[in-house]
Amino acid sequence: MRRIFGAKKKTNVVQGPSIEEASNLVGKRGDNLDQKLKKLDEQLLECKKKMSKMRNGPAKNNVKRRALQLLKQKKMYESQRENLYNQQFSMEQISFTQQTMKDTVVQVSSLKQATTTFKQQFKEIDIDEVWDIKDEMEDMLEEANEIQEALSQSFGVPEEFDEDDLEAELEGLEDEVFEEELNEEVPSYLNVPNEDPKITENETEQDEVDEFGLPQIEKN
Repeated sequence: MRRIFGAKKKTNVVQGPSIEEASNLVGKRGDNLDQKLKKLDEQLLECKKKMSKMRNGPAKNNVKRRALQLLKQKKMYESQRENLYNQQFSMEQISFTQQTMKDTVVQVSSLKQATTTFKQQFKEIDIDEVWDIKDEMEDMLEEANEIQEALSQSFGVPEEFDEDDLEAELEGLEDEVFEEELNEEVPSYLNVPNEDPKITENETEQDEVDEFGLPQIEKN
């Protein structure tokens, strides 16, 4: 059968360069054109210097024709460089779009996996059980607060006090403190001791008086 119809020819599929590789190739071509443009600028500058020092004549005209040829070549290279810039920009846009699509596929795959994991985890969680645990925790905290409040109370202290009695007692304490401060402030040199205690007793002793306020006469 192969002799009659022949066999299919094997076609070798050659894979072309990627967008990044093509962009790099265009970039290298642009760099070469930049080098050529730089050399042309240097040659044009030399021609301009020569023309400024030469008189009008055949020699200056030859330099001028050379400068015009260099200028035409420069314009051609600049046009080619502009086209390469546009091509490279287009390929970079395509490369960016391809990378964005790859990233999008990865993100979507991650989201699908995360959603599947969430669904499995939510199946293991009962919302009613969560609320029961929360209520139980609140009850335990409330009981703990009651225990702490009970332990903080002092033993043997009356539960209720009369505020008027407490204020009167506080005023009495303030008076006592004030008298003690006055006694402590009296200088020691003002406390003169009595030389004759008998005289002091006679002076301090009050005479007895009658009903009219006159001294009573001692009866013999």
